[in-house]
Amino acid sequence: MVSRAQQPSSSGDTSPSEPRRIEILDEDPVEPGSEPSPQAVDNLREQVAKLQEELKRLKRE
Repeated sequence: MVSRAQQPSSSGDTSPSEPRRIEILDEDPVEPGSEPSPQAVDNLREQVAKLQEELKRLKRE
């Protein structure tokens, strides 16, 4: 089973010397004019500040 996992896959038209092609998909396309609310932005800023404080505290320990 291990030897089979280590063998290069035979995937049709690509040669073993070429890297495997991947397709990159956008997760959520941003629509023009769809900006987040100021309250949501403030909430995220507060979360970032709290996480930064927690990170500093953990580094000290």
